[in-house]
Amino acid sequence: MKTCASQALRRRSTPSPLLTLLAALPAALPLHGCGADVAPPTLDGATVTAPVLGVSGGGAVTIFAISPVAPATAPGAVVSVSFRFEGGPTELQYKVFTHFLNGAGDIAFGHDFMPTPPTSAWQTSVTQTESIAVPPWLPLGTYPVLAGLYLPPAGDRLPLAPGPGVTEPAGDYRRYQVGTLTVAESAPPPPPPPPPPPPPAAGGAFTVELGPEEVLFSSPGGSCGALDLPDAPPRAFVDASGRVQLFATHYANYRMVGDTLDALAHDCGAPVLSSHFDPEPRHYDDFEWLTAPYTLDGQTIHALVHNEYHGWDHDNCDSMGGNIINCWWNSITLAVSTDAGSSYHHAPAPAHLIASSPFDYARHNTAGHIGFFEPSSVVRQGGVYYFVMNHRTPTVEGPCVMRTANLADPSAYRLWDGAGFNTPGDRADCAVVANLGGVRSHLSFNAYLGRYLMVGFDYGPEGTGVYASTSADLVTWDARTLIAALPLVGSVPATEMSYAYAALLQPGDESRNFEVTDRAPYLYAVKWRLADNGVRSLVRRRLRLSLSADQGRVPRVAYDFAERRGTRLADSGMGAVTADLVGGTLAALEGRRVVQLSGEGVVAAAHQPRLAAAAGITIEGWVKLPGPTADWQVLAAKEQGCAARNYGLYVGPTGHRFVGRLHFSLTALGQCSGTVGNAVVADNAWHHVAATFSDATGEARYYVDGVLDAVASHPGATLAQGQSAAPLEIGRRLVGAVDRMAVHGYPMTAAEIAAVVARDRARRALGAPQ
Repeated sequence: MKTCASQALRRRSTPSPLLTLLAALPAALPLHGCGADVAPPTLDGATVTAPVLGVSGGGAVTIFAISPVAPATAPGAVVSVSFRFEGGPTELQYKVFTHFLNGAGDIAFGHDFMPTPPTSAWQTSVTQTESIAVPPWLPLGTYPVLAGLYLPPAGDRLPLAPGPGVTEPAGDYRRYQVGTLTVAESAPPPPPPPPPPPPPAAGGAFTVELGPEEVLFSSPGGSCGALDLPDAPPRAFVDASGRVQLFATHYANYRMVGDTLDALAHDCGAPVLSSHFDPEPRHYDDFEWLTAPYTLDGQTIHALVHNEYHGWDHDNCDSMGGNIINCWWNSITLAVSTDAGSSYHHAPAPAHLIASSPFDYARHNTAGHIGFFEPSSVVRQGGVYYFVMNHRTPTVEGPCVMRTANLADPSAYRLWDGAGFNTPGDRADCAVVANLGGVRSHLSFNAYLGRYLMVGFDYGPEGTGVYASTSADLVTWDARTLIAALPLVGSVPATEMSYAYAALLQPGDESRNFEVTDRAPYLYAVKWRLADNGVRSLVRRRLRLSLSADQGRVPRVAYDFAERRGTRLADSGMGAVTADLVGGTLAALEGRRVVQLSGEGVVAAAHQPRLAAAAGITIEGWVKLPGPTADWQVLAAKEQGCAARNYGLYVGPTGHRFVGRLHFSLTALGQCSGTVGNAVVADNAWHHVAATFSDATGEARYYVDGVLDAVASHPGATLAQGQSAAPLEIGRRLVGAVDRMAVHGYPMTAAEIAAVVARDRARRALGAPQ
């Protein structure tokens, strides 16, 4: 066993942002149980102090120290933390918990472990080092660290008396603050490393299906006036109160606000950013479009601004032939909101500049518009933020890639120069990336394809329309694929309807900035006739991607539970079967957006023909159940009792031979036919669970965490026997959390289920809730 001797802690060298676990006490703190003359732990020769928990009421256990083994690491990496305990043994076997709290006092993430040896065998002193993954989505800031001991499965915590430097927050329950975790960028940040590669691509060409067009609003009648018309690709984010805000803005920048993408209304109080019309070109402060907002917490939003200098509006244009486009000079700047998007401001010009042309403005220019134009949406990878924009000089035009590790500092942004991200944006040139052409409107990571996905309107060999290209590294792009054949503005007579400004937004995306798409996003665009330029419509239609192996194999319905407000839950599949949340809670839990249920609530979708199963079915999703309950917990079911049970997946109750295990059931000859899996899934851990059934074989197959768990037979059962007009219900009598649940109208293969699990994990890593 360890004694009270100081412990040498190892340092890990990792890139910024800098993550440090700060001790709460002065260096001279005497350590409990060792005496004041014992030296505290050291870290590469530096003193590291740690708070102490005293023994409570004659108890045997003290949290002696919690100290960082790796004081510096980047979000998304792993930090090692040393726990030291004094005293023992205990009568019962306790687990250790560590909670990292956000600004609202909620658990941002946590870590539990069973000590080795167990607490019932402790003698005098025990030291254990745990590796704790710091979520890559964790916003910058300071997180109180609270720790303690609890008794599973009920969760009763061991009382401890806080020692010097340790506090028990008021109203908390036997949970003690032992330090703080600070996630912060170093200043100035070193050049960010190349992003880690995304998950392996699904591979192969994909096909696209398009749903009917839906008009979201038309200007000026459905907006805030003549200048509130869609004039840029739609962008969306979730603010600090959980509301969705969407921009498709003009240079008078208004926003749309609502609980979800399906419930947005114009906020017509005032533009959130009004253009400043500065006549000095190198002030980069003339006509301003908010085109790419990005936020980590929903309170502070950094937005890339497309800035147009109009020489003709400032009596500064002598272009030959009166072609005013020759007096259009463009740059990209930065605006910031600190009030959750109600207003934006920027540093005094030109300190807000991100990218500008190396060519000075010339009132006699004849080479067309010049500069950096129309930044795409922003995606984050490994703590670095990327976007694409168009760059035009008198001789070259094409898309450039830019990135930064510090959204707030315009001078920290760097352009791709063909060898690396080395070039500051002020009066800069860049390397044009191949294959994209005009396809540079909207950027996302597509979890279905396993690659970055760029879309935009362009001319191409198949005509005009929305094209797509994919990439593994954001600088090498595949050949374009036409995904929607639509007439591009300028490609048809001015009296005919045309389109521009494409974007993809995914219902059910858990990321705060809608930067992760999946198999069935919405394709947004702006539609108008050039002859009537002031009358425009923002439209969208559902789009579904299919790799060759997935043709015809699509979910009937899928709920990601990513909403943060309201009770209407979006179907992330193309069927758009909206469900209602009754009695449950939308919440963030351990890096996930979930529905939490306490035995009384339910997610219910009214009957539609597409919800009925025949011939085959798969029910799959993610659940965390603290334990079995006294009743059957319904994961997903469409039933009216045993005589009309089309399908159902449950977890067995206490006192039953199926306790804590998966149970699939359907009607067979007027009776319930049920089987059971082997693994216990009601164990207070996250599990992906799945059950498939085929009429052809009569077999149910159970999968847990992507691995086949059991195969069972249902003699005489067919799905059609139990069809009815019953609603689909998720979570009836369930106590716990559901992260995602989907129903497929066919029995998925083992490989397909494993792929779903892998994609879900990849999507969560790249677009976890913030």
